[in-house]
Amino acid sequence: MVNETFVNVTASVAPSADIGTATHLFITVIIPEIAKRFFAFLSTPFIYPETWWLLTHLLLTFILFEFYFDRHEDEDLGWGAALANSIVMVFVSMELLRAVYHHEGTPFSVLWNVVQDALTFSAHPDKVVILALILLLGILGIVTAVINYFHFLPRKVAFIISGHKTVNLLAYFLIVIVWRYTHGKPLPLDGITLVALFLFGMMMWGILLLVNFKRAKRKARQTDITLFK
Repeated sequence: MVNETFVNVTASVAPSADIGTATHLFITVIIPEIAKRFFAFLSTPFIYPETWWLLTHLLLTFILFEFYFDRHEDEDLGWGAALANSIVMVFVSMELLRAVYHHEGTPFSVLWNVVQDALTFSAHPDKVVILALILLLGILGIVTAVINYFHFLPRKVAFIISGHKTVNLLAYFLIVIVWRYTHGKPLPLDGITLVALFLFGMMMWGILLLVNFKRAKRKARQTDITLFK
C-alpha cells in the first residue's frame, strides 16, 4: 500500500533539482492526491454505512463529552473517564479485527488467523500492516488503561493521550483504513494519507471551535440578559 505516485514524484524531482518542475508536480499530483484522500476520510461513512455500527458509539460519546464539559467547565476529564476511553480503543481494535476477517469466528480463532497471517507476511504484506495498526491501537488502549488506572503519568499528559478527541481520531482513521481495505479500495499508508488525516483532524477541530465559540456567545448573551433583569 505504499503510494508509488509519491515515490515517483520524488525520484523524478531529485536528479534535476528543478524548482519549477517540483512545484508543477506538487500542484498537479500531490495536492490532488491529498484532496482525494481527504475526501475519502469524509465520504467513507456514507459509502460504507455499516461503519455506523462503530461510529454511532464514538459519535454519541464524543457529543456527550463535549456537552458535559461545556456545562461543567470547572471539571477536567478525570481518571475514570480516561480509563473508559482507553477501553474504547481496545474494543474498537477488536471490532476492526472482526471486520478484517469478515466478522467470522471467535476472538481466539481471529487471533490465530492474525498469527498465521503474520507468519506469511510476504504473501499479503498490506493486510499484515493493517493488522499491525489495529493491534497497535489495542496495545495503546491496554497500556493507557494501565497508566490511567495506576496514575503513572501526570494528569495533563494522560488526559491528552486518552482524551475523547484523540481516541476518536485514531479510531476513525483505522475504521476508514480497514473498511476501504476490506472492500477492495485500500487507502495507501504513506505521508500523503497522514497529511490528509491531519487536515481532516484540523477541520473537525475548527468545527468544534466554531461550535464552542457560538455556545460561549450565547451563554454570555444569556448572562447579560440575566444581569439586566
